[in-house]
Order: sequence, then structure tokens, then C-alpha cells
Amino acid sequence: MKNVILFCLIIFSKISWAQLSGGQYNLLKSLVEVGSATDNSAGLAIVRQRIVDEFSAMGFIVKTVNLGGAAEAEGHKVLQIRLANSDNKITLLGHIDTVFSDALDFRKISKNGKMIYGSGVIDMKGGIVLIREIVQGLSVKEREHLQIILNDDEEIGSIYSKQILRSLIPLGSSVLVYEPGLPDGSVVSSQSGVAWFQLDTLGKAAHAGLEPEKGFSACTEISYKLTKVAELSDLSKNLNFNPGLVSGGTKPNVVCERATAKIDMRFRTMDQFNENIVKIQKITDTVLSHFIPANFVPSATLKQLALMPPLSEERTLPLFNMISEIGRSMGINFKKTYVGYGSDGNNLSDLQMNIIVGLGPYGGGMHTKDEFMDTSSFESRLRLSLDLVKKLVEKLSSKP
Repeated sequence: MKNVILFCLIIFSKISWAQLSGGQYNLLKSLVEVGSATDNSAGLAIVRQRIVDEFSAMGFIVKTVNLGGAAEAEGHKVLQIRLANSDNKITLLGHIDTVFSDALDFRKISKNGKMIYGSGVIDMKGGIVLIREIVQGLSVKEREHLQIILNDDEEIGSIYSKQILRSLIPLGSSVLVYEPGLPDGSVVSSQSGVAWFQLDTLGKAAHAGLEPEKGFSACTEISYKLTKVAELSDLSKNLNFNPGLVSGGTKPNVVCERATAKIDMRFRTMDQFNENIVKIQKITDTVLSHFIPANFVPSATLKQLALMPPLSEERTLPLFNMISEIGRSMGINFKKTYVGYGSDGNNLSDLQMNIIVGLGPYGGGMHTKDEFMDTSSFESRLRLSLDLVKKLVEKLSSKP
């Protein structure tokens, strides 16, 4: 009988390890099932209020910071969550926006064994639930060193909130970023830089059948240019160009007058970035189409939309060393990994602070309709973060 009871306890502990509690799942569900694409102001407001209610009920002061500047920033805000007397020396950083359009690719939450599927479930609404659990596991004294910052434009490079983030986080502090970890449990020790560009070409409209010789196709020209830009990619050097959005023209029987493309660039170093900017500008300025009508001068423009510098290991090594030490006590060999995705860790990388990315629960399918969380990662990430925050608090308390 004792053996049966012991067996049941072992099975129960394994099941518990692989499942979220009811409260954790309900919070995750309430966040995932509201579409909060970066441009969905109404959805962002609902998710933001859910978070405000959750942390206010725990005794935190939640400050909603409005973003000034461009008109496009209207509707975007930053949440700063802290105790009144916090010194903000430890920042838990994340975002509430996702890449999912409600109309096209939004997916509600669902479960299949230990996997939970849903739009933004790991990037990064699961990270927000994890942050709440971390805070609940800390004493009031430990919380006095803590702040939580959540923005809502991270998926477009934090172009509106970047300066606010940089002003709210003290120099010399530790920043823990709750983007998803890697499927093998690795944390992110370095990240590629990310830049977005808009390329516009101007042509000349004409009837495509009656007098095509009087037209110049902006669509054809931009196609040539994008092919040249894509050929600059060198994946062996972590350099990649992705023309992710292309549009132009009005009708098939009209020579295309205007075309536009948005290009994503991933790069390992700022030297790489600067070198390739020169190359892209040269492609922009060179007319590549074979025929130009008389008395017409084609034109093209290149505009930088966003820039996130690379995050180097110099910024992440101190926190990774602490994580390695914690891992040994857990019987886990945490690995550090370079990734091609960006985060707000990039936007802080030039400041004197220690940063680590990828502390959130992990799974797969990020940015696709098949995004999922492996729930077995949630508990291990919670334990890791609690130990890490407590060690950081210990270090702060030991300083004279």
C-alpha cells in the first residue's frame, strides 16, 4: 500500500510540474484571448487594465506613463509597477503587444497535454503571468528593490517607448527580460541588431497595352532593388535582409506608378550595419530597370523606421554567471545562446547596466498561428527567477 501511495505522489508531482495552476491559467487566458496587436489601441487598453487590476490588488503602485512625441504614439503607454519606496535596482521588463492581427491570424487559447496554444502565449503573455508569480514569491522587503516595466510597442522596435524605458531604469541596475527562453532551456546571452527600412520607388503611369513605352514601372524597379538588397544577406555572418511587406500599383492594366516595401535587417555588429547601409543606399540611388521613357527621371527613397543595436555578452555575462550558479543547485546546466530576434534588451545595450534576456517560459512557433507554451518550462523558469532575484537582493543588501 505504501508503494502505491508513493507511486501516486510521484505521478502527481510530475503532473503538477507540467501544469499551470487554475489562477495562473485563468490570468493567461484573460490576456491571450484579447487581441493586442501593436496597432490595436482598444485591445492594448483592455490588457493593460487587466494587469493594472492584478498588481494593484497586490499592493503595488501602478503608474501609467503616456508617451509624448509623434501623433502615432497616441494610445501607447508604459506601465511602471513598484512599491512607493522601491529603489528600482532590479527591473523585470516585458511587453503586452503581439504581432497578431485579430482578423487574419488570431488564435484563442487551447490546451493539448502539457502544451498551451494561443496568440502571444509565450511572446510574451506567459512572461507577464510568470512576472506576477515571481513577485508573489518575494517578501515585501525584497520587493522594495523591484520594479516591473511593461510597454506596448516592442514588436515594432519600441519606437515610441524607447526613451521612456531608458529614463525609468537606473544605471548600474539589473534588467531581467521575460521574452521566451529557447526550446532547450537556454537563456539569451546576445542578440542581433534589428533595423527596419521603408523603400519607395516612383514611376510613371501609362496604359499597359496602348502605350506602355510611355510608362515606367515602380513595381518592376522595386523588385530589382529588393532582389539586390536580399543578395546582401550572409547567414554565416548572422546578416539577413527580409523584404517582409511589398505593395504597389493600382490595376493590372496600368503601369505601376508607385511602390513601397518594408525591409527587416538583422545584423551582428554595428560595423556590419554601417557598412551595409552604404550598400543599400547605393542600390536605392541606382536605376536598375532596362527602359526609361524620354523626359522622365525615376526616383527612389530609403527611410529608416527603427533601429535596435545588438546586445553583446559584455552586458549579459554577470547575470549569466549567477544563473549558471543557480542552475548547478537545480541540477540544470543552463546554456547561453545568441539569437536573431531583438528585444528591449537591445534598446538598453549601450547603457551601464546588466541585462539578461529569455527568462520567460518557452515553447515554439513564436509569431505564428501555432505559437505554444510548454508548461513544464513555467515552473523551472519561476524557480530560476526567484533564486536570481533573491541573490540580486542579497548583493544589494550587503553593499555598505
